[in-house]
Amino acid sequence: MVQRPDLASTELQQQLLAHRAHPRQRHRLTHLLRGHTSDVKSVHATALALPNGSGTVELIFSVSRDSTARTWFRLVPERVQQREGGGGGGETSSAGAQAGWRSGPTFDGGGRYLNSVTFVSNEDVRSGKGQLILGGLDSLIRVYNFDAASLLSSADLDTTTVISEPFQVVQEHYDNITCLRSYPSSASASGSGSASASGPPLFLSASWDATARSYRRDAKGRWNVLHVLKGHKSAVWGVECVDARPGEEKYLTASADLFIRLYHGEELKVIWAGHQDVVRSLVLLPFTPPSNPEDTSQDDIGPLFLSTSNDPPLLINSLSPSARPPNQPTNGGEPVKILEGHSSIVYECRLCPPASSSSSSSTTGARSEVVTSSEDGTLRWWDWTVSASDSTSALLETVEMPVESVWCVACLPLSGDVVAGGSDGVVRVYSQAELTSKEDQEFGEGEGLPSEAERREEERLVEEVARKKGRRSQGAQTSELVALPTTTTSDLSDPSASSESSAPAAAPTSVKQVHPETGVAYDVLLPIDISDDHPEPLLLGVNRGDDPALIARDFLARNSLGDSERYVADIVAFVEMMLPR
Repeated sequence: MVQRPDLASTELQQQLLAHRAHPRQRHRLTHLLRGHTSDVKSVHATALALPNGSGTVELIFSVSRDSTARTWFRLVPERVQQREGGGGGGETSSAGAQAGWRSGPTFDGGGRYLNSVTFVSNEDVRSGKGQLILGGLDSLIRVYNFDAASLLSSADLDTTTVISEPFQVVQEHYDNITCLRSYPSSASASGSGSASASGPPLFLSASWDATARSYRRDAKGRWNVLHVLKGHKSAVWGVECVDARPGEEKYLTASADLFIRLYHGEELKVIWAGHQDVVRSLVLLPFTPPSNPEDTSQDDIGPLFLSTSNDPPLLINSLSPSARPPNQPTNGGEPVKILEGHSSIVYECRLCPPASSSSSSSTTGARSEVVTSSEDGTLRWWDWTVSASDSTSALLETVEMPVESVWCVACLPLSGDVVAGGSDGVVRVYSQAELTSKEDQEFGEGEGLPSEAERREEERLVEEVARKKGRRSQGAQTSELVALPTTTTSDLSDPSASSESSAPAAAPTSVKQVHPETGVAYDVLLPIDISDDHPEPLLLGVNRGDDPALIARDFLARNSLGDSERYVADIVAFVEMMLPR
């Protein structure tokens, strides 16, 4: 199993303590990137070094229910690379017209909703090339070759043509693709992997077909399935790689059956319970010292990971065998920590990049923050190292967005800016950077710079969304660490058990969702995809305890969709998958 590196007396601890002591700059909206015509369901943020030392570009990839993937890019000035400790290792142009965000090419998703996106750079990290990977409702994974250098080679870049011929179509799943994640071959939670380790990269996929899969790339650039992760009783919503080294692969999965599972290759090893509703996303947390240097309560708890769910609390669990109950090696044990602050479904969590001087911190390097996106219409930043004995709140910042659903979030690795997508089809960029020079201001501009009128409209919409969701806009930005749950996980001692009775009963969340057309409150609102040519899904309100067949027939009748038993069966299956009993 992965082992926790002993970093208690290293420079990392000094960096983190200095960073925490420095005033934290709040995020502000810097860009509204438009182009999608429906919900933005997933965003991926990365940076690529260009060939011949010609610079580095930051890239945003977004996918939408409009069945397209869009790209935005900006050339990163050398001064930003230097202060971030990254960069392409060569001269970059001084800030100018290309320093701000520009639209790149658009890619076709096959006519169905796209839900997930990731990007894998070539093994030669300075080639400026890689592969864009898309997944969606048609169960196919489309792989497009991507050359960042071509974005800067022409002043008249054509952004209107949709690229529709993928390099490869991977056909492994048989239902909706919910999540895609990618990793270099050196990635390891133990930190033992080498940045120079050889071997092909790896990506993971999750699906409504109740499986997750891993893939390796061959010498011709094509992806082949490596492992199939089975044993889930319902849809898999999230995946995370614990160890990507060839022959040492370990994975975490998050499922609608309320469980988190650890696999060594295809072998199921450990199960964690704790969430009371569908588990949505996962992120590995790098080792960091506790916020109180004298706090020894978390010694020997091993590598940690954070999970989010349809129930709002964030759970932090340990991968270490020492955190498990005695004589129950397959029981993951109780959460190490629970963070509260969100009031509805938490769709996604992402690790923030190392702190930088661009975020007004005198300390670079270590950082202990994650950012989450939620159905409550907010982004929230957390310091997961805060202990129960620490008086400092774990919730560092809340940004209210003018959307019903904040589906996704990602962090740009060099600038540290945060990218979010929501139900209005707009990609928003938030930054902590203080624009202290003319060059910095030019770097922060480009396409999508909001006008004063747009900023006022954003504020108005934030107020409107807050009223709909029954919360006060700009409320107190507080959170609390709550007592660990008392729910037993002793029934997880055998991960191969298939009895449905081993799954804890799901409890409804405390916050109801109000149907925008009827005004009726439900435990959950489910989007029902009617047809390829229907512009938006129809919302089906469901309460726990409802008869799925009865509400399915009522839904079809109210929307004049006929009474086909096949349609009824499809809706029943969807309800039972999304709202397990």
